Amino acid sequence: NDDFYQFKLTKTGYEYNFYLNDDFIGSGSGSSNIPYVDASLLFGDGWENFHGLIDEIKIWDTLVNDISNSSFDSNLIGYWNFNEGEGTTLTDLSNNDNNGTINGASWSNDAPPAPQELSPNHSLSFDGVDDNVELANRPITGVVDAFTIITSFKTNRLNSDQQIIYEQCGDYKDYSLSLNSNYHDSENPDSDYTLGFYLAVSQG
Repeated sequence: NDDFYQFKLTKTGYEYNFYLNDDFIGSGSGSSNIPYVDASLLFGDGWENFHGLIDEIKIWDTLVNDISNSSFDSNLIGYWNFNEGEGTTLTDLSNNDNNGTINGASWSNDAPPAPQELSPNHSLSFDGVDDNVELANRPITGVVDAFTIITSFKTNRLNSDQQIIYEQCGDYKDYSLSLNSNYHDSENPDSDYTLGFYLAVSQG
């Protein structure tokens, strides 16, 4: 549809919680060790490609319940607001300076409303084929007790494939966040798909 959604993932210990537009939608348990891989961090690409718009990705190295609380700014380990609007560099606004190179994705004025001082807002449009943003460093790796990731996205493609938003992978080790969709009725190929979220942690 034509709406942007904000997705938030939090991790504390072995527990992962998922939120959509601030509403809790599910939880799961998994490894506390995020595998190190000698490979680039990718937005919009990985095992499968993202088709749609991405606006803003933020990562904190702690649990953040209220993302509007500026007291957590010192815990930011990655912040890309997607507001450049031109050029091939996606700038990391955290202290890590982990800028990304835009490959194929195009700038769009279609984005959620932004605070007045940031207006106009922008997003990046990914074609679902080979567009991505490539970053040299991976902000989440090793034994991590807690972190929080948020992103805003829009997609009009729901099918049986995953759509990767965030992935760091290599040597059969990966950490990825993706959209995942399934049939309402697996016996009816023409039935509607439902949108879900998928977090993968593989130690190789």
